[in-house]
Amino acid sequence: MKTKANVEGSVLSEQFREAQRFYQSQNIVMKILR
Repeated sequence: MKTKANVEGSVLSEQFREAQRFYQSQNIVMKILR
């Protein structure tokens, strides 16, 4: 149980980091376009 939860948690945090990078790149693009 614990290992499964750890794997799911790491997958979620990885997706969160991807979302953060995507959001930051979108912000940069919007600043350039302005």
